[in-house]
Amino acid sequence: MSSFPLVFFLITLLLAAAVCTHGQEWVRDTNGNRVRINDQYFIQPVNTENNGGGLVPLAAKISLCLLGITQALTGEPGVRVSFSFPPSLIPPIPFSPVRTKFDITIEFKSNVCKDISKFWEVDGSSLISEEPAIQIGGNPRERNSRFKIEKVGEEGRTNIYRFTTSDGTVGAVPGPLDSSQLVLTNDVAKTIFFKLIKVNAVTTDVTSTSRVDKLGLRMIFITIEFKSNDCKELSKFWEVYEARNIIEPPILIGGRPEEPNSRFKIEKVGEDGTNIYKLTTSTGNVGSIPLLGTTPQQVLVLTNDVAKTIFLILFEVK
Repeated sequence: MSSFPLVFFLITLLLAAAVCTHGQEWVRDTNGNRVRINDQYFIQPVNTENNGGGLVPLAAKISLCLLGITQALTGEPGVRVSFSFPPSLIPPIPFSPVRTKFDITIEFKSNVCKDISKFWEVDGSSLISEEPAIQIGGNPRERNSRFKIEKVGEEGRTNIYRFTTSDGTVGAVPGPLDSSQLVLTNDVAKTIFFKLIKVNAVTTDVTSTSRVDKLGLRMIFITIEFKSNDCKELSKFWEVYEARNIIEPPILIGGRPEEPNSRFKIEKVGEDGTNIYKLTTSTGNVGSIPLLGTTPQQVLVLTNDVAKTIFLILFEVK
């Protein structure tokens, strides 16, 4: 049997591969090395208004383990991700390099919400929204869990990229934490650009189950509930009492976790042998004032007076 058909087939295959990869190039991390599937990276946005840290899962709906994706605090690397190719009949070679403009899936390497997938997806339930959220819970076999990496330029010697899909570009809008929440958009001004930092290139003593995972708890709005049997008919969730003409509204119980005035966040302010924190909301800090003028008892209020801000440490109940 002549080998001509086989040679012709191989030449045709190589030409087809050349056509398919036209305009593509290797995706590279901040060290200039090829980005590879199965390795882990931090995604660091470079053009957001708050100049924050890397990307992390963020509670998109209070009390539900449905996590959108937002930007961490400044200086925080975010939560690790790995890239993969969509499932196919022929599995890829482990640690294969990733090309631009090629379908990939993105997965957070995190132990939060263990019962759901950590693959990114475009929210398919947002049928009315023109800018559906990017969230976790995706299925790598589904079209809405597939993204492409496109190079948009360079910053110094570091490549800068963006994520795209067949329906738009991944952008950012103000989120519930005054940070950048990822959405799918066709608004060029909202497009988010990023660089990729290989995990072992970051000086850190954390693991995916320590500070990086706990980052999500510090970054997201939380609810606070007293564990008490007093006033059984009343919710023990904290809330900011909303009323007009009150400059420093009190912090009360009776809140509803789905309401914005029952959402707080914890911010680290320093150390004194142990970590020191403060409680904040989107409009101020939790502080204290005397309950009745000169009484030593204090009541918690929402304030913008730095001198009244209370600082706290957290003890684990055993």
